[in-house]
Amino acid sequence: IRRQAEDIDGHLNDIFAAIDYVKGLPIVDKNKIAMIGFSRGAALTLMAIAKRKEFKAAIVMAPAVGLLDRALESVPRISAPVLVLVAANDRERRGGMVRNHVRGSRQIAATLKKAGKEAELIVYPPYREDGHRLFFEIGPYWKDVIKFFETQNLTR
Repeated sequence: IRRQAEDIDGHLNDIFAAIDYVKGLPIVDKNKIAMIGFSRGAALTLMAIAKRKEFKAAIVMAPAVGLLDRALESVPRISAPVLVLVAANDRERRGGMVRNHVRGSRQIAATLKKAGKEAELIVYPPYREDGHRLFFEIGPYWKDVIKFFETQNLTR
């Protein structure tokens, strides 16, 4: 959960502080650090895994379109495999503007692959009236999250 008053760089600093804290816990395997982000958190995930190399995998869910350019700038520095998830009807409407998270997700996956990065895109069937809400709770997509982490040898 991000602090509302922070800018993107402040959010990244918060992420790195949290990762450093978690890595200091005795129950954490420092060789199995992964990151999951949703919407703005998905874009931040791409930026974070580009800046620090301890991440072994990342999952981005319905990446925020407003941060797409900055997230795409991160792609050349990403070394971790990335799973991109989105619902087919994830077209968020805000203030008369439509944010097409499907198009953005496809663009991120294509850019990662074009750069030779390990990436997979899963587009789920439409979710209710608002595909962005698919990731508001653990749902049918979670089996793909677990499978991806198992494939990356990140489960016990």
